[in-house]
Amino acid sequence: MREAILLAVLAAVVMWLLDPLLGSFLRGFVGYLLSRTVPGLLPRSVRGHWTTTFLLDGKQVDECVLARQLVDRVWGRITLDAKKRKYRFQGSIRSDVLVATYELNDAKPQAMDRGSFTLKLNNDGDRMVGCFSWTCDKTGQVRSDKYEWKRVQTATD
Repeated sequence: MREAILLAVLAAVVMWLLDPLLGSFLRGFVGYLLSRTVPGLLPRSVRGHWTTTFLLDGKQVDECVLARQLVDRVWGRITLDAKKRKYRFQGSIRSDVLVATYELNDAKPQAMDRGSFTLKLNNDGDRMVGCFSWTCDKTGQVRSDKYEWKRVQTATD
């Protein structure tokens, strides 16, 4: 009897420890299976390569994006070509609206180079338009402006 209780407690502890590693994968996988069997649950894909355009201090800035997606979770890399800065982003898409946060990959704790964006996917799935917000390094003020993504290539995965 004691051995059975000890074994049950040990199994519970192991599952509790593995949940952060496998839990999100299993929840995502189950969500993927459900979305494939129930029409309308799977969000539209934003996977693939995109180019972005936005204004910063009145000047147009262009970026390259690689977006990955599992069901409604979206994450990836944004590369600012002019300065070779790399950002990571993560968010979710629901009803054709992508909401995400981004930050500099090698950001030090004091770095202010981070923000968020909200983009609406068009009917053709080749363009997203919305806004992004960030904290200005020089003034410390929160600012926002128009943000646009144009699809370059759809991912094959």
